[in-house]
Parts: sequence; C-alpha cells; structure tokens
Amino acid sequence: MLVDDGSKDNTWQKILKHCGKNNKVHGIKFTRNFGHQAAIMAGINFVNSDYVFFSDVDLQDPPELLEQMCQKITKNNLNVVFAKRVQNNENFLKKYSSILFQYFLMVNFSNIFHASSYKLIQYS
Repeated sequence: MLVDDGSKDNTWQKILKHCGKNNKVHGIKFTRNFGHQAAIMAGINFVNSDYVFFSDVDLQDPPELLEQMCQKITKNNLNVVFAKRVQNNENFLKKYSSILFQYFLMVNFSNIFHASSYKLIQYS
C-alpha cells in the first residue's frame, strides 16, 4: 500500500505506475497533507497483507534494509522489527507528535516505543 499524503510533485503518477506493474500494489491519494500519522493509519486500514512495512519515501531511511528486516522477522518468528535512526534532525513538534503516535501503536499493536516509523510489523 502506497500513500500519497498530498504531495505536490509527481508522486501519485509514480504510485499509479507501480500499481499498473503489480496488482498487489495499491495506492491511496490524499487531497492534501494530513500528516505522517494519518498516512500510516490510512495504509493500515486498507492493507491486506501478512506484513506491513512503514517507510518515508524521501529516503530518510535506507530502503535496502527491508530485505534484512524481512529475514529477521521470519527467521526469528517476531511480530515486529524496527530500525532507529542514529541521528535525527526533526524539530520539537514533529518529535512530540511522533512520540504520541508511537504510544498509540504500542497500545494497539505491540511494545513499540521511541522508535522511528521505519518498521516492519506482522499484521496477520
């Protein structure tokens, strides 16, 4: 599930291109930017998969780690694998809203707290 959270570039066209290449890829387009957490919740609400992977497409997090995360979650029979940024340049408001959202995930899904949104969760 790919979510365009109101971007003003050609993100939606890229999502449509990926959807056209693979019928297992689906897209959601927001009319405007409702925030990172709203995009994550939209993806969670519409996904139909055993696993959910969260990542920003601005390459804050290295996409090449997904393969390692998949191996770790399956080989070790885990419910979640997450990565944590070593360095974070976010402002106070963004950090605070992320902490609140991580608390929501912890309460509803697993014991995830103070991690980046770069994670793979077993969702079956």
